[in-house]
Amino acid sequence: MISFKAGVKFAANLERLVSPGILCSGLVLTSIILCERLAGAAVASAPDQSTVQPNPIQQIAWMVGGVWLAEEKTDGCTPTTMKLSFYWGKTKNSILYNLSVGSGANWEWQYDGMFVWRPDEKKIKLLQVDDKGEVAEGELLVNSDEIEQTVRSAHPNGGAHFLKTHYTRVEADSFRIKAYTRSSEAEEWKPALDLLYRRRNPVTAATPQPSVTLPAELQRVLTDYENAWSKGDHAALARLFTEDGFEMPAGSPLIRGREAIRRGVGPGGPLSLRALSFSTNGDVGYIIGAFGDQVGAPDRGKFTLTLRREATGRWLIVSDMDN
Repeated sequence: MISFKAGVKFAANLERLVSPGILCSGLVLTSIILCERLAGAAVASAPDQSTVQPNPIQQIAWMVGGVWLAEEKTDGCTPTTMKLSFYWGKTKNSILYNLSVGSGANWEWQYDGMFVWRPDEKKIKLLQVDDKGEVAEGELLVNSDEIEQTVRSAHPNGGAHFLKTHYTRVEADSFRIKAYTRSSEAEEWKPALDLLYRRRNPVTAATPQPSVTLPAELQRVLTDYENAWSKGDHAALARLFTEDGFEMPAGSPLIRGREAIRRGVGPGGPLSLRALSFSTNGDVGYIIGAFGDQVGAPDRGKFTLTLRREATGRWLIVSDMDN
């Protein structure tokens, strides 16, 4: 069965493995392998970007932002606090998350994973791995503010157990999780935990910051970036960076160097960038901005670009960081 950490009871451990992780269990190892189209059908079957439908993963986008906390109190034991964080993957087609247990400045990592939409199965799938090497795989069924999750967790020793979790979004910044477990499909489900998660530093519907107009030579940087990203032209995107430039995607390792950026950035998709502030001083400068799927659409994130002007007068990106 599940390995326990000192002082944490079964329900707490199960919660680590399944709860918000379950719901939050989004798991799907740390990367998604994208299938390439058959060469002969690539051009004919390529979808028109203007008709791309919203990714169904948006149904659980409310989890992203802030930090979710829940406390489990058990007789004779020190209360255990669970901390969950959700954030968008680089391509905005996945939601990644991680869970820690502890309090104050002392937190111990427990597991991480990802949610993704499987278009071939038309389901939200999850994959998660914990600190003991147990791997959980499953799916989510979303019905408005109710979520049902079923998971099979494989143990390093070859065993397995099963988890079923029901999530109810109580308010914008709270959700309740009720989890059940069993060792085999022949057994009855047994209650494992009942927790209420609340979001600290909740996301608020703040008034969008106004855009600013950039000088033509700086606007070119954003326009070229939009075009290269939207077309999935990694080579063109890499050429916008200095030879030793940095790409610093949210929740992913830093990428350094033009060639590494060409090989390491995401597959692209609709993108609209707008500047919120900028400044230049001689041959260095920066742009602070926000991005969305299209002009006029709500912002999905923020970015900063640091820039350097080459001898030719062309501004190149030294670092690109977003969240």
